[in-house]
This record gives sequence, C-alpha cells and structure tokens, in this order.
Amino acid sequence: MLEFSDKHYLGSSLRFGLPREQTKLKTSGPYRFSRNPIYLGLYLIIFAAALALNLWWAWAIAILNFIVYHRIIQAEESFLAEKFGDPYRDYCQSVRRYL
Repeated sequence: MLEFSDKHYLGSSLRFGLPREQTKLKTSGPYRFSRNPIYLGLYLIIFAAALALNLWWAWAIAILNFIVYHRIIQAEESFLAEKFGDPYRDYCQSVRRYL
C-alpha cells in the first residue's frame, strides 16, 4: 500500500473552501514549484480538452474556466496572506503562482 507523508502533501489539510480550523502553511512537495499545483493540473486538463476538441465553444469554456479559477486563486491568496502573514508573503516571493 502506498503511504503519503504529511510533509509532502496536504494530508488532512485537504478540503474545499476556506478552512475555519487551525492549519499549517504547506510549502513542500509540489508546493515547492507551484503555489497552486491542483489548479495548474486542472488548467492543463482543460487546455488539453479544448485542444483535442478544437471547437470554438470548447475554447470559450476553457477561457471562462481560466478566468473563474484565477479569481478563486486570488481570493484564496488574500485569505492566506491574512492568515499566515509574512511567512506566506515570503513564500509568494520564492514560488510562482502557477509555474
């Protein structure tokens, strides 16, 4: 059985929406390369689907998804900056939003 360490993944911190309970800032594992690896993966899937279909409406949906998720990310980043303060701002200086 494959086991994952909380050191490299979100572990029990994985949730949808903004957390109300106490959490720790995760900066290891895939978060060393991207502040939003889950959204980045989603973007790549949406882009690949639009590219494969190559239909105007698929590209329109892809663009709409990029805009919506980018706004969600901006709201999450504001929340994280308020919650974690300088450690999060330092992390933002050293790791890009997407890649």
